[in-house]
Amino acid sequence: MSLYLKYRPDSFDSLVGQHHIVDVLKAQLASGKVNHNYLFYGPRGTGKTSTARLLAKAVNDENFLTKPDLELAERIDSGKILDYVEIDAASHTGVDNIREEIIEKALYVPTVLKKKVYVIDEVHMLSKGAFNALLKIMEEPPEYLMFILATTEIHKVPDTILSRCQVFNFRNHSIQDIVSNLKNIATEEEIKTTDDGLAMIAKLAQWGQRDAIKYLEQVSILGEVNAENVSTFLGVVSHQTLAGIVEWMKAKELENTIKIFEDLHQWGSDLMAVSKDLLQYFDEHFLEDPALYSSLAQIRTKIISQMRASSMPLISIKAGVYEWIK
Repeated sequence: MSLYLKYRPDSFDSLVGQHHIVDVLKAQLASGKVNHNYLFYGPRGTGKTSTARLLAKAVNDENFLTKPDLELAERIDSGKILDYVEIDAASHTGVDNIREEIIEKALYVPTVLKKKVYVIDEVHMLSKGAFNALLKIMEEPPEYLMFILATTEIHKVPDTILSRCQVFNFRNHSIQDIVSNLKNIATEEEIKTTDDGLAMIAKLAQWGQRDAIKYLEQVSILGEVNAENVSTFLGVVSHQTLAGIVEWMKAKELENTIKIFEDLHQWGSDLMAVSKDLLQYFDEHFLEDPALYSSLAQIRTKIISQMRASSMPLISIKAGVYEWIK
């Protein structure tokens, strides 16, 4: 079993970085004032589907917050209960899919659970006809029915759907939250790590827990999860390399600056990713020299734009560096 599945949250308290949502859901469950329709939105890997599963377990287990029914939880996780259904809207976009998978089956009362729960992931992918069909049953759902919608693009979800849901915004995890969680997992799995290695993974994962745990597992094959091994296995540029680029540019050293990028290209690094890492570095150090980093950010943004339109990204970088230095 992959580490991400092994360490998937099994309680609301084990969810990372979404306390503003957890507190509300726990209060609703404790008071018995749970809604029929929820919509979770936010970046990928921030816990939307995990939270949906936890909520499905909680509404079907009155002791979930204090002493959860582990057998019931396992059956929901394994997909062995017909009353709990997860649907990927990306592959069920049409109105016929919604009618067959949800509307027709939703008419039947649950056979095992108290509530029949439908989780529709990437719900923004549904067609207009599918949304209209879904809306009809969401307007006046039976007492035993619950919908939990999840999306990364809430602006594509019709207002008619949004107005019938309680909407929760899942935030990006902080670097500190991800590093802390990775440390806990590494301790359990007896994986040696360093802080700089874990920080590199957290940034590469773009604040998403799922990808961060996946990267931790991959790099651990090399032994210690440190900056060198993360850079080697995942092609990530180290903080020292980024700092070196900045120092050479500050010193107006055209040849040395270009050589770093040529070496990175030779090693197989993704130059677009390197450019984005540099922008992140500029942001983190902006207050140290606002004028410098503002100037560097402007030229780096221009370079990224040119790289997207070019089949030879290295020449775009060389030209941009030359323009800034000269």
